[in-house]
Amino acid sequence: MARICSDATDEVYSSRTARKEAAHAVTDLAHQIAELPEATFRRLQLNDETRAAFVVARALKASSARARQLRHLGALLREDEEMLTGIRQTLEGNDQRQLADNKLFHDLEGLRDRLLAEVSMAAALNEAQAAFPALDQAALKSALAQYHKDSDKKAFRTVFRLLRDAAAKVTV
Repeated sequence: MARICSDATDEVYSSRTARKEAAHAVTDLAHQIAELPEATFRRLQLNDETRAAFVVARALKASSARARQLRHLGALLREDEEMLTGIRQTLEGNDQRQLADNKLFHDLEGLRDRLLAEVSMAAALNEAQAAFPALDQAALKSALAQYHKDSDKKAFRTVFRLLRDAAAKVTV
């Protein structure tokens, strides 16, 4: 918790506990970065020294050496506030992108389920045509017919794949 000193210097004072909590938060961020997938890790804006230290930490197995390396990384991250802010923004953007991808996936699953239900198929087909102009109508109708004929799992997956591919063309 930061408070303003009452003397004439007007400096901001942060308690020892607040500083330690902030340091622990940065070390936790280092742990999170070390566990990121390679593609996400490459997108982070890190200086050469920090990137090399992360490469070492990512290669280490769970041990005291890895914990020590991650504490060192926390110290490196605390030295450069601008880099730390950039990392947090990148990770936050990555979280938002993941949420959007999950929502799209669930929406496509719902549309697929409505397409496969005999009762709602006509309305769902019109919805799919309106939402995804690039949707291969012939292949979709063929897969739907195959599913209704045999309850074929392959056709079930084909319907979803067609919807996913059409959605990818819309978002590009």
